[in-house]
Amino acid sequence: MCNDMCIADVCRRTCNICPLQCYSCPQTFYPEECKLTKECNGSEVCVAMQELSLDFLPLYYSDCMTKKECLEIFGGINTGLNKRSTLIQKRDYALNGSCCDHDFCNQHDPQKTPTERPNVQIRPTPPTKDYGNACGLEDKNATACALIKAKDPYMCNKSCFSQFLCPQTCQKCSKSKKVVLVELYI
Repeated sequence: MCNDMCIADVCRRTCNICPLQCYSCPQTFYPEECKLTKECNGSEVCVAMQELSLDFLPLYYSDCMTKKECLEIFGGINTGLNKRSTLIQKRDYALNGSCCDHDFCNQHDPQKTPTERPNVQIRPTPPTKDYGNACGLEDKNATACALIKAKDPYMCNKSCFSQFLCPQTCQKCSKSKKVVLVELYI
């Protein structure tokens, strides 16, 4: 199923091609208090920083940051491959922090807990295929199409979903444009 890029794009979590997810809190006294999450774009990784407030109390910041900025600020990205690696690296200035590249790796007390990489997690970006004006005659699975559209109405904006998997549900194909699609993925 995940070899079919059209289906893989619809079933991103199942096919392990979802964007990186990180905790995202501007200032907390304890990193474990952060419960807000966010999806990073393809050029970003998770970041956790420890700063000092004006009262010299430690504050923690977590979010997404571009890989380039992480390399410039912290000198590297923690992959978690070394179990002794810690998320926060000491620097000569008041900003302590580091970046990491796996889901929710930026929430813990940086002075006590090393970050560990979970089992293999690959995030390929599926290529987009232009289906032109071709449309299928019927939904591949009407029940699944209805459930997916109810959960995410924007799925019908994806040509693969609206023209190949669920043309009737999305109603993007006019009757004059309907052409039987030959099996695209053999």
